[in-house]
Amino acid sequence: GDELAEVARVFALHPLAVEDARDAHQRPKLERYGGTLFLVLKTLWYVDAEDAVETGEIDVFIGPDFVVTVRHGAGAPLDGARSALESHEDLLRHGTAAVLHAVCDRVVEEYGAVAAELMVDVDEVEASVFSDERTQDSARIYVLKRELAEMRRAVMPLREPLRRLASGEVEGVEAKAAPYFRDIADH
Repeated sequence: GDELAEVARVFALHPLAVEDARDAHQRPKLERYGGTLFLVLKTLWYVDAEDAVETGEIDVFIGPDFVVTVRHGAGAPLDGARSALESHEDLLRHGTAAVLHAVCDRVVEEYGAVAAELMVDVDEVEASVFSDERTQDSARIYVLKRELAEMRRAVMPLREPLRRLASGEVEGVEAKAAPYFRDIADH
């Protein structure tokens, strides 16, 4: 709370965007507030013991010469994003767009990992349904349907912001960085 208020003051972040970042539970979106872009990403991670998809959130403020991230939940730690970015010199030339790309890439990479875990569970249920043993498949099918819906709510609304970034039409993000975002949008 206090730390975010101080960051908001230093970088002159818009109060409505700061309020969204403080509260979390936002839908994925990309909005402009004056000279600052505000991106909301949903993070996902998988808890195998419960067949559960857990969700968190990363809110990103992008200015001409800064990127501020606010993270809610345990998903998609960003420490690996920095090292990946530092080894990508051609991307680094795009400044704040490079940092934004690294954050989006990390989050979407986790979507792939969660999807793979869900596919394993779906295959297990499929095998169980067609086996001769008496199993409690209907309860597990219900849980998996709920978890797939949770994943869809996180992923689908992000398609439009990524499309805009990939097409180079977002003011404040270099159009030359668009091909990098195309790769994420494809994933």
